[in-house]
Amino acid sequence: MKERMYCYVGDLSGFRNIILNLEYIDLGKRVQEWKDFIKSGVERFDLPRYNLVSDTVFAGAESNERGLVKLIAFSRFMLEKGIEKSFPIRGAISLGDVSWDKDIPFGKPLVNAYELAVNQEWIGTSCDNGFYIPKRVWNFDILFAYPPPLKYSYRDGHLTMHPVVSWDVPPISKLIALVELKGLTKEGELWKWKLMNMVQNTTSFSLFLKLAKAGLIKQKGRHGKMLNAIPETFPAYTPMEPIEYYINFLLESAEDHGP
Repeated sequence: MKERMYCYVGDLSGFRNIILNLEYIDLGKRVQEWKDFIKSGVERFDLPRYNLVSDTVFAGAESNERGLVKLIAFSRFMLEKGIEKSFPIRGAISLGDVSWDKDIPFGKPLVNAYELAVNQEWIGTSCDNGFYIPKRVWNFDILFAYPPPLKYSYRDGHLTMHPVVSWDVPPISKLIALVELKGLTKEGELWKWKLMNMVQNTTSFSLFLKLAKAGLIKQKGRHGKMLNAIPETFPAYTPMEPIEYYINFLLESAEDHGP
Protein backbone atom coordinates (compact mmCIF):
# COMPACT_ATOMS: atom_id res chain seq x y z
CA MET A 1 0.00 0.00 0.00
CA LYS A 2 1.40 3.38 -1.02
CA GLU A 3 1.70 6.14 1.61
CA ARG A 4 3.34 9.54 1.75
CA MET A 5 6.16 9.65 4.29
CA TYR A 6 9.40 11.28 5.31
CA CYS A 7 12.09 8.68 4.68
CA TYR A 8 15.52 8.28 6.25
CA VAL A 9 18.39 6.20 4.92
CA GLY A 10 21.52 5.70 7.00
CA ASP A 11 24.64 3.98 5.68
CA LEU A 12 27.33 2.60 8.01
CA SER A 13 30.73 3.63 6.62
CA GLY A 14 33.38 0.95 6.99
CA PHE A 15 31.05 -2.06 7.31
CA ARG A 16 33.10 -3.97 4.74
CA ASN A 17 36.23 -3.35 6.82
CA ILE A 18 34.49 -4.60 9.95
CA ILE A 19 33.64 -7.87 8.20
CA LEU A 20 37.14 -8.33 6.78
CA ASN A 21 39.11 -7.25 9.85
CA LEU A 22 37.35 -9.00 12.74
CA GLU A 23 37.51 -12.65 13.73
CA TYR A 24 34.24 -14.57 13.49
CA ILE A 25 33.28 -14.40 17.19
CA ASP A 26 34.10 -10.69 17.46
CA LEU A 27 32.29 -10.03 14.19
CA GLY A 28 29.13 -11.66 15.49
CA LYS A 29 29.20 -9.46 18.59
CA ARG A 30 29.83 -6.35 16.49
CA VAL A 31 26.93 -7.07 14.13
CA GLN A 32 24.62 -7.70 17.09
CA GLU A 33 25.70 -4.37 18.58
CA TRP A 34 24.75 -2.69 15.29
CA LYS A 35 21.33 -4.37 15.24
CA ASP A 36 20.63 -3.49 18.89
CA PHE A 37 21.70 0.11 18.28
CA ILE A 38 19.26 0.55 15.39
CA LYS A 39 16.41 -1.07 17.33
CA SER A 40 16.99 1.19 20.34
CA GLY A 41 16.83 4.31 18.14
CA VAL A 42 13.68 3.24 16.34
CA GLU A 43 11.93 2.47 19.64
CA ARG A 44 13.16 5.67 21.30
CA PHE A 45 11.72 7.90 18.56
CA ASP A 46 8.63 5.78 17.92
CA LEU A 47 9.18 5.34 14.19
CA PRO A 48 6.30 3.44 12.55
CA ARG A 49 8.38 1.93 9.74
CA TYR A 50 11.94 0.64 9.57
CA ASN A 51 14.07 -2.01 7.89
CA LEU A 52 17.68 -2.95 8.45
CA VAL A 53 19.50 -4.45 5.48
CA SER A 54 23.12 -5.24 6.30
CA ASP A 55 24.89 -1.88 6.71
CA THR A 56 21.88 0.26 5.72
CA VAL A 57 18.89 1.31 7.81
CA PHE A 58 15.63 2.56 6.27
CA ALA A 59 13.15 4.42 8.47
CA GLY A 60 9.93 6.30 7.84
CA ALA A 61 7.72 8.79 9.67
CA GLU A 62 4.43 10.54 8.97
CA SER A 63 4.41 13.29 6.33
CA ASN A 64 3.84 16.23 8.68
CA GLU A 65 6.08 18.51 10.71
CA ARG A 66 6.01 16.13 13.68
CA GLY A 67 7.22 13.29 11.46
CA LEU A 68 10.06 15.38 10.04
CA VAL A 69 11.18 16.48 13.51
CA LYS A 70 11.16 12.86 14.68
CA LEU A 71 13.37 11.79 11.77
CA ILE A 72 15.77 14.70 12.37
CA ALA A 73 16.02 13.71 16.04
CA PHE A 74 16.57 10.08 15.02
CA SER A 75 19.27 11.22 12.58
CA ARG A 76 21.05 13.13 15.34
CA PHE A 77 20.85 10.08 17.60
CA MET A 78 22.36 7.94 14.85
CA LEU A 79 25.25 10.38 14.43
CA GLU A 80 26.05 11.14 18.08
CA LYS A 81 25.43 7.75 19.67
CA GLY A 82 26.65 5.94 16.57
CA ILE A 83 30.10 7.54 16.59
CA GLU A 84 30.39 6.81 20.32
CA LYS A 85 30.09 3.14 19.34
CA SER A 86 32.45 3.60 16.35
CA PHE A 87 29.59 3.45 13.86
CA PRO A 88 30.29 6.39 11.48
CA ILE A 89 27.07 7.04 9.59
CA ARG A 90 26.14 8.94 6.45
CA GLY A 91 22.43 9.71 6.32
CA ALA A 92 19.81 11.44 4.20
CA ILE A 93 16.13 12.39 4.47
CA SER A 94 13.61 12.66 1.64
CA LEU A 95 9.83 12.94 1.23
CA GLY A 96 7.41 11.16 -1.06
CA ASP A 97 5.24 8.14 -1.76
CA VAL A 98 6.54 4.76 -0.66
CA SER A 99 5.29 1.20 -0.33
CA TRP A 100 6.66 -0.02 2.98
CA ASP A 101 6.75 -3.78 2.58
CA LYS A 102 8.03 -5.57 5.71
CA ASP A 103 10.82 -7.13 3.65
CA ILE A 104 11.55 -4.65 0.84
CA PRO A 105 10.33 -1.06 1.14
CA PHE A 106 10.46 0.83 -2.13
CA GLY A 107 9.70 4.21 -3.63
CA LYS A 108 11.35 7.27 -5.15
CA PRO A 109 12.13 9.03 -1.81
CA LEU A 110 14.04 5.97 -0.61
CA VAL A 111 16.07 5.95 -3.82
CA ASN A 112 16.78 9.69 -3.51
CA ALA A 113 17.77 9.39 0.15
CA TYR A 114 19.98 6.38 -0.48
CA GLU A 115 21.74 8.06 -3.40
CA LEU A 116 22.41 11.20 -1.37
CA ALA A 117 23.53 9.27 1.73
CA VAL A 118 26.14 7.06 0.05
CA ASN A 119 27.59 9.91 -2.01
CA GLN A 120 28.52 11.99 1.04
CA GLU A 121 32.12 12.08 2.24
CA TRP A 122 31.64 12.83 5.93
CA ILE A 123 29.79 11.70 9.02
CA GLY A 124 26.54 13.59 8.76
CA THR A 125 22.97 13.73 7.49
CA SER A 126 21.54 15.88 4.69
CA CYS A 127 18.01 16.48 3.45
CA ASP A 128 16.99 16.15 -0.16
CA ASN A 129 16.19 19.58 -1.62
CA GLY A 130 12.85 18.40 -2.95
CA PHE A 131 10.61 19.31 -0.02
CA TYR A 132 9.58 22.32 2.07
CA ILE A 133 11.25 22.88 5.46
CA PRO A 134 8.95 24.52 8.07
CA LYS A 135 10.19 27.84 9.43
CA ARG A 136 10.64 26.69 13.03
CA VAL A 137 12.80 23.74 11.96
CA TRP A 138 15.44 26.11 10.54
CA ASN A 139 17.66 26.42 13.58
CA PHE A 140 21.39 25.92 14.15
CA ASP A 141 20.40 23.35 16.79
CA ILE A 142 18.14 21.43 14.40
CA LEU A 143 18.62 21.97 10.66
CA PHE A 144 20.61 24.54 8.69
CA ALA A 145 21.85 25.24 5.15
CA TYR A 146 25.30 23.83 4.41
CA PRO A 147 27.22 22.32 1.44
CA PRO A 148 27.67 18.65 2.41
CA PRO A 149 30.89 17.19 0.94
CA LEU A 150 29.79 15.03 -1.99
CA LYS A 151 31.66 12.75 -4.37
CA TYR A 152 32.68 14.40 -7.62
CA SER A 153 30.57 11.94 -9.60
CA TYR A 154 27.32 12.84 -7.79
CA ARG A 155 24.99 14.99 -9.92
CA ASP A 156 27.83 16.17 -12.21
CA GLY A 157 29.98 17.25 -9.28
CA HIS A 158 28.02 20.44 -8.57
CA LEU A 159 28.49 22.06 -5.17
CA THR A 160 24.99 22.32 -3.73
CA MET A 161 23.48 23.52 -0.47
CA HIS A 162 21.27 21.19 1.53
CA PRO A 163 19.49 21.38 4.84
CA VAL A 164 21.77 19.36 7.14
CA VAL A 165 21.20 17.94 10.61
CA SER A 166 22.95 19.70 13.48
CA TRP A 167 24.91 17.43 15.82
CA ASP A 168 27.72 17.57 18.37
CA VAL A 169 30.89 16.30 16.70
CA PRO A 170 33.64 15.00 19.01
CA PRO A 171 36.97 16.87 19.07
CA ILE A 172 39.14 15.80 16.14
CA SER A 173 41.56 13.74 18.27
CA LYS A 174 38.66 11.73 19.70
CA LEU A 175 36.97 11.48 16.30
CA ILE A 176 40.15 10.02 14.79
CA ALA A 177 40.35 7.48 17.61
CA LEU A 178 36.72 6.43 17.17
CA VAL A 179 36.96 5.83 13.42
CA GLU A 180 39.87 3.41 13.81
CA LEU A 181 38.36 1.17 16.50
CA LYS A 182 36.39 -2.08 16.47
CA GLY A 183 37.43 -3.32 13.04
CA LEU A 184 36.98 -0.08 11.09
CA THR A 185 40.67 0.07 10.16
CA LYS A 186 43.83 -1.97 10.13
CA GLU A 187 47.19 -0.57 11.18
CA GLY A 188 48.19 2.24 8.82
CA GLU A 189 44.79 2.55 7.14
CA LEU A 190 43.86 5.62 9.16
CA TRP A 191 46.28 7.67 7.10
CA LYS A 192 44.59 6.93 3.80
CA TRP A 193 43.07 10.04 2.26
CA LYS A 194 39.57 8.53 2.03
CA LEU A 195 39.34 8.21 5.81
CA MET A 196 41.12 11.45 6.63
CA ASN A 197 38.89 13.36 4.20
CA MET A 198 35.87 12.05 6.08
CA VAL A 199 37.38 13.18 9.40
CA GLN A 200 38.42 16.62 8.10
CA ASN A 201 35.11 17.27 6.34
CA THR A 202 33.24 16.40 9.53
CA THR A 203 35.49 18.65 11.61
CA SER A 204 35.03 21.58 9.20
CA PHE A 205 31.28 21.19 9.64
CA SER A 206 31.73 21.20 13.42
CA LEU A 207 33.89 24.35 13.42
CA PHE A 208 31.44 26.22 11.19
CA LEU A 209 28.52 25.21 13.42
CA LYS A 210 30.30 26.34 16.59
CA LEU A 211 31.07 29.74 15.09
CA ALA A 212 27.50 30.13 13.82
CA LYS A 213 26.01 29.29 17.21
CA ALA A 214 28.33 31.81 18.86
CA GLY A 215 27.19 34.56 16.46
CA LEU A 216 30.66 34.83 14.94
CA ILE A 217 29.65 34.26 11.32
CA LYS A 218 28.23 37.29 9.53
CA GLN A 219 26.38 37.90 6.28
CA LYS A 220 25.16 41.00 4.48
CA GLY A 221 21.61 42.06 5.18
CA ARG A 222 19.60 44.87 3.66
CA HIS A 223 21.50 48.08 2.92
CA GLY A 224 24.79 46.19 3.27
CA LYS A 225 24.58 45.91 7.05
CA MET A 226 26.46 42.93 8.47
CA LEU A 227 24.19 40.60 10.45
CA ASN A 228 24.58 37.27 12.20
CA ALA A 229 24.25 34.35 9.80
CA ILE A 230 20.83 32.71 9.69
CA PRO A 231 20.27 28.94 9.38
CA GLU A 232 18.23 29.21 6.16
CA THR A 233 21.12 30.65 4.13
CA PHE A 234 24.73 29.55 3.83
CA PRO A 235 26.80 32.78 3.97
CA ALA A 236 29.88 31.76 1.97
CA TYR A 237 31.23 29.60 -0.84
CA THR A 238 32.81 27.00 1.42
CA PRO A 239 32.85 26.34 5.19
CA MET A 240 36.54 27.27 5.31
CA GLU A 241 35.84 30.87 4.24
CA PRO A 242 34.21 32.01 7.53
CA ILE A 243 36.57 29.78 9.52
CA GLU A 244 39.58 31.40 7.87
CA TYR A 245 38.08 34.86 8.40
CA TYR A 246 37.70 34.23 12.13
CA ILE A 247 41.23 32.81 12.48
CA ASN A 248 42.67 35.85 10.70
CA PHE A 249 40.65 38.10 13.00
CA LEU A 250 42.14 36.37 16.05
CA LEU A 251 45.66 36.64 14.64
CA GLU A 252 45.25 40.35 13.87
CA SER A 253 43.86 40.96 17.36
CA ALA A 254 46.83 39.16 18.90
CA GLU A 255 49.26 41.29 16.85
CA ASP A 256 47.49 44.50 17.88
CA HIS A 257 47.83 43.64 21.55
CA GLY A 258 51.47 42.61 21.17
CA PRO A 259 53.38 40.01 23.20
